[in-house]
Formats: sequence, C-alpha cells, structure tokens
Amino acid sequence: MSVDTSLEVLSDNLWHLTHRVAERLRSGRVLLLGGAAHTLSPSGGFGMNTGIAAAANLGWKLAAALAGWAGPDLMDSYAAECGPIAVRSLEEANRNLRRTLDRSLPPELDHDGVDGRAVRAAMARRLEQSGVDREFRSVWVHLGTRYRSTVVVDDGTPESPPGPDGWSPSAAPGCRAPHVDLGGSSTIDLFGAGYRLVVCDGAGPGALAGAEELAAAFAERAVPFQLAPLPGQRVRDAYGAPLVLVRPDGHVAWRAASVPDDPGALVDTVRGGAW
Repeated sequence: MSVDTSLEVLSDNLWHLTHRVAERLRSGRVLLLGGAAHTLSPSGGFGMNTGIAAAANLGWKLAAALAGWAGPDLMDSYAAECGPIAVRSLEEANRNLRRTLDRSLPPELDHDGVDGRAVRAAMARRLEQSGVDREFRSVWVHLGTRYRSTVVVDDGTPESPPGPDGWSPSAAPGCRAPHVDLGGSSTIDLFGAGYRLVVCDGAGPGALAGAEELAAAFAERAVPFQLAPLPGQRVRDAYGAPLVLVRPDGHVAWRAASVPDDPGALVDTVRGGAW
C-alpha cells in the first residue's frame, strides 16, 4: 500500500568529506579549536572527542593566563600538545574510511539458503582479518592521549603501541591520569581546579617533606595546588610512582619518587616557564 505524502523542502546542503588539520593552532591572540582546527571523517567518531579534549586542554591554560599565573610558554603548549593528537585522530579516521570504501560486497550477501550463509560467513572472516573492530573499539584513541610538550616532564616511559590490544591506562607524564575506584568516588574526581599532587603509599619521609616544599613553591607563584594523599596499593599500582603531579585537565605533568632539589624550577616548567 502506498500513501502520497506532500513534502516541502525548506533547504538542502551538500556535505563534503574533508580530512584537514590546520597548519597552526595559534597565531598571537588567535587560537583555533574544534572544527576550525580539524575536520575528520566520521569513521570512528573521533572528531567531537578530539575537539572536546582540545577544549579541556586550552580552557585551563586560558584560565591560567587570565588569572596571571601562566608562564610565557604555556599558551604555545596548546598547539604542541593538541596538533599531533588531531593528526593521529585524522589518520585513524582515514584508515577506517579506506577500509570501508575499499571493501567489495558480493551480490550473494543477502541471499537465502546455504550459499548466502557461506558468503556471509566468509565476509565476516574478511572483516575480522581487516581489523574492522578498530573502528568500533578504539578506546586508545579516545582515552589514550599522551601529550608531549615543554610543560610535561618526560620520565622515559615508552609509548604504548596503538590498537585495541596494545593500550592500557597509564600515569606516564602526558597521559590522562587513570581512574581508580576510591569506594563511591574516583581518583579523577580530584582533578580540575588546579594542580594536584597525588601522594601514594610508599612515599617516604623525604618524599613527603619534598611535597610540602613543592606546595610552598606553587603558593609562592600563586598557582592553585593541593596535596592529594591516596592510600592503597591499587592507587600506587595504577600511578606507578609515589608522587604524581596532575594538571587541571587531568593529564599527568610529572611523576617521580621524590621532588627535585629545586621545587620552584619544577613549578615553572609545568606552568610554562618563569617571567
């Protein structure tokens, strides 16, 4: 049965697939974010998440600049950190897109009977062998962001291999600080209003004294900071060091067994330098 339905077209537009990342994310006081900074294929759903992560990255740095405690290089770290992540997301989206566009569909795919079932089984095997699950199980893209810049103190931890089976949460500098269940709350609930120094079990008297000196160095520079003592072996295992400094965007800026001899120099590094 067919029914005639009157339609009124109000407008129509052409959508053009583009894979682009801006050559620069900053020019003086102008900073690019979201779709102005990168456009990706929807294959994998990375575009919005890439933009949201960049907004979190840029937001706290703008707040620091407005509050007066950002160092001279903090704003430049936005492009240094988020530009490569946008390129990584674009490359993964393009890989997913090419896998789809290059796929051939046999005409018997929807046939009934034994022949149709055999064709569908063979197609399923080819999909699995092509790595199609990367498009739908890509947590390492969404949560595995690791920033590299002058405001992150590298501790030599190697990169995790990309892919569904090659990534696990890490507190290596630059990575998103891992979630650990604290019994009704999460470690990530602690982050967002300034720097937090996670003090894990196993931090000796020297590390604790250094933590207090680090707190004083942050206070001297009017940089928001709090100590976050977190007992429990699970936290220590997840964070990988007695002392872990987490930025306002929830990414690790530094970690070690003890505070360096010059805590002020560390503070200046993670805030973008001293004036």
